[in-house]
Formats: sequence, structure tokens, C-alpha cells
Amino acid sequence: MPMEPETVGAWMRHGVTLCKEGNWEQGLAYLSKVVEGVEGRQTLPPIASSYLGHALARKGRLREGRQRCEEAAKEQFYQPEVLVNLARVYLLGGERQRAFAVVQRGLKLDPAHRGLNALLDELGERRPPVLRFLGRGNFINLLLGRLRHVLRPAARKAKDEREPAARRGPS
Repeated sequence: MPMEPETVGAWMRHGVTLCKEGNWEQGLAYLSKVVEGVEGRQTLPPIASSYLGHALARKGRLREGRQRCEEAAKEQFYQPEVLVNLARVYLLGGERQRAFAVVQRGLKLDPAHRGLNALLDELGERRPPVLRFLGRGNFINLLLGRLRHVLRPAARKAKDEREPAARRGPS
């Protein structure tokens, strides 16, 4: 039996709210019921569809979640919240570069968006390749980059141990 439009709207809003609060399983349940209840009469708005996609991806249904988020982003490419969900789905699928590109695109639209900036902080900033004349994916660069990653904290610690003595001056 199809849902009434008022019920569809209320369930959809509640499902999105639950997802925003981090309660992905319940949000997925509500949004899935909405999809079942509209029975082809209408589609979910892109923002709700992106939350449904993100919830599906978190549940392990990456392909379906990614598809929903990508469709929502095509329809509302100017909506930063849709882009946050798409980037998070890409991250769940191990597609860090795509996630970064989506975050960059979203920050061009809204540089102050909290969700996009939080995601950018989470992604971190890539350092340039150790040997810039070789490609980032070159085996030597990968090996040296891993070595740099391991040695960098040790070098900082040694520097921090030397600096207090330097600030005190000669004994």
C-alpha cells in the first residue's frame, strides 16, 4: 500500500535526521521504507537519496550506495551536503583520490562548509613525492615515501630533544 505524501515527507526527514546524528541503521530503515512506499510515483530528493546511499554503503552495499550518491550529486552538484556523502562513500570504498576531488569541488562551492572542511582535515594533505621527477606511483617513490613516513616522527623527536638545550644557551 502506498504511503501518503505527508507520511513520506515525515519519514524522509526523520531518516535524514537519524543519519545526520550518526544513527545510520535506523536512518536506513526509514529511508528504505520511504523508497518502498512511493512505489514509482516519485523519487527521493537528492539530499535524502545521498543519505540513503551513504547508509547503504556503511551497511556494506557499496555499489548501490555509490550509485545513489553519484546520481544525487549529478542532480544537485551545487549541494555541499550531497558531496560530503559522496566523498564518504568513496572513502568507504577505498577511493581516496576520488573523495579528495569531490571535497575540493565542494569547497569551491562553499569554502566555509563545516562537513567538507572536517572531511578535508580527515583526509589530510599529501606530501609531494620524494623524487619529484618520478611519478607518484613509481616503486622507488613509494618505498622512499614509506621510509620518510616512518623516519619523520623519529627525526622530530630528536629535534625536540635538542631544541631545549639550544634555548638555554651554552652551559
